[in-house]
Amino acid sequence: MCADHVMRIAGVDIGSKRGGSTVICYQREDGVLDFLRCARGKDPDDFLESYLTFAGIQVAFVDAPLSLPGVYCAPDRYHDYFFRICDRQLKGMSPMFLGGLTARAIRLKAHLETKGITLMETYPSGFFRLLFPDRKGYHREVKHLSVFTAEVVQHYGLMLAREPEDWHAFDAMLAWMSAWRWLHNQACVYGDPDEGVVYL
Repeated sequence: MCADHVMRIAGVDIGSKRGGSTVICYQREDGVLDFLRCARGKDPDDFLESYLTFAGIQVAFVDAPLSLPGVYCAPDRYHDYFFRICDRQLKGMSPMFLGGLTARAIRLKAHLETKGITLMETYPSGFFRLLFPDRKGYHREVKHLSVFTAEVVQHYGLMLAREPEDWHAFDAMLAWMSAWRWLHNQACVYGDPDEGVVYL
């Protein structure tokens, strides 16, 4: 994948509040993918806002729900209090179960929009299943990280500055790939636009 100069994109895995698990995957000017991680103890939402603004990112794909089930806004049209249509289609977790993470992501989306930055939702484990449908699950064991990274790099011809150090970085990389696919009109879209959609 060559560097894209028309639009600056990023992939983000939003982790716990101060656990040092929030990671950004971005493409350098030379076309190489690299990673930035929020330091443990620092506020990841401030970290994301600062980097995305400073780097001139226009669109960031995040691994977190950016909307609630439609029943809370339009009970005449939707009836599921736990899952959105996209969650059902992708067998993902309920935004309600994720609670605080969902609230943080929705708040961040609203705040960044005032700065001209768009957040869009993706689902890395669903994207991995799309890439490798023969895989029997998304095995999050340390021994599988290098193997899966090599398969993804080979499949897409990526250039990495370094391998993802953990699954959070790996998910950020997959989020960046979903953003790249969207940018090149190759993304698969799940869900109802009036409720919330996920791009893979």
